Amino acid sequence: MDEKDFFKPFRKYELDYKRLKRWYLASLYSYDVTAKMIDQTVPVKKRLDKIYYKESHLIENTPYSLEKKYKKNYVDFLEEMTIIRIISILENFLLDVVKTCFYHDKTCFYEPKQTIEFQVSEFLSKDMHELEAKFIEGKIGNLHRQGFSEVKKYFKKTFNIDFNNFNVSIESQNYNIKDIQKIHDTRHLLVHRLGRTDDKFKNEYNYTGKLIILSEEDVLVYLQTIDEFVGFLKNIFMEKWF
Repeated sequence: MDEKDFFKPFRKYELDYKRLKRWYLASLYSYDVTAKMIDQTVPVKKRLDKIYYKESHLIENTPYSLEKKYKKNYVDFLEEMTIIRIISILENFLLDVVKTCFYHDKTCFYEPKQTIEFQVSEFLSKDMHELEAKFIEGKIGNLHRQGFSEVKKYFKKTFNIDFNNFNVSIESQNYNIKDIQKIHDTRHLLVHRLGRTDDKFKNEYNYTGKLIILSEEDVLVYLQTIDEFVGFLKNIFMEKWF
């Protein structure tokens, strides 16, 4: 596998990342423009009219209420969805990298004490490529179910890449792998608890709020932190094999 093929997951990540960030920023822009448009163009006599989409789907009871939503509630939803999406992008990227590494250098996956069992019919009917594909897909499936902490351990064991070595300074503030884990845990709470925090999250990150509260600044820093983390991995693999 040459360098171009190996870094295909990185190029896919870059495309997904740019699309997400531009969607986030464009949505903030459109919300701001729409709120100002409502404030400036809706006549006083229509301030109590209901707002519909295609004349059949109720959006809001008054233009004034809709304006408030664009300034706050919809922005909150947007920030939550952006965090959920970026972690999904990161998770899929890390698993794609594992798969690419397998086909680039299988020696990393040697485990002297591990054995694999196949049914005789499967062993005789499939070629080596199909058996290898089943092996690596099984590894990836397990990692996907186990979560980020296990992926971290797997990268250390298999590729000797220690996520703990990741450090970056953003606007004079230092960020490391614990911040990546915090973003991941934030996504978990947003998806499974609608943003309600639990004792584990509060204790781990010294967080006192009952709900996850995100700001525009938080989201932009989180996006940049994850992007820097992917760059950190890219540099390591570049030095390791290319």
